[in-house]
Amino acid sequence: EYSVKDRKTNIRNLLHTKKKAYLEELIEEYNKPYVVVTFLSILEMVKENDIIIKQDKNFDRILVELRS
Repeated sequence: EYSVKDRKTNIRNLLHTKKKAYLEELIEEYNKPYVVVTFLSILEMVKENDIIIKQDKNFDRILVELRS
C-alpha cells in the first residue's frame, strides 16, 4: 500500500539531492497504484509551493524542480 505522505517525503529527498528530475525518473514502479500516488503527491507538492513543474511543449518530458 502506498501513501501520498510517504511519496512526498521520497520525492522531496530525491530532489534535495538532484534539485531537478524528470517525471519518469520519479516513477520507480510501473503499476497503477504507485503511478497514481506519485502523480497525486506531485500535484499536492505543487499546490503547497514545494516544487515547480515545467514542460516546454505538448508531449515533451515533464521536469520537476525543487523550489528554492
